[in-house]
Amino acid sequence: MSQRNRRAFSPAQKADLLRKHHVDKVSISEVCNQNEPLPSMLYGWQHPLWDQSALAEARPSLREQPLCAEVVALGARLAKKEHVIAELRRSANLPPLAHGTDDEGGQTRQGACGYLLTGCV
Repeated sequence: MSQRNRRAFSPAQKADLLRKHHVDKVSISEVCNQNEPLPSMLYGWQHPLWDQSALAEARPSLREQPLCAEVVALGARLAKKEHVIAELRRSANLPPLAHGTDDEGGQTRQGACGYLLTGCV
């Protein structure tokens, strides 16, 4: 029985082959015929990719984290100011503002940048 050589693929090669299939829309069989991996290998390489993509969508990126913290801090400041304004309007017997709220916790509103003002998505 002859010993069969196993071909090892680097992470960059794996990513390139998966990119050919998913981005360039080359069929799995064509990718395998051109580069010699087994189709089951390509399908196996996809699982960590999908797991990582789900995690990436669930948390803010490193670039977004400082912005997210700033959005949360500004949202807290806004809620505090809206509460003070509501108290002043209540003491002056004026109706509450339509866009504000007069309760302690403030109202959850979506900011212009798409983030919730009471927490970061």
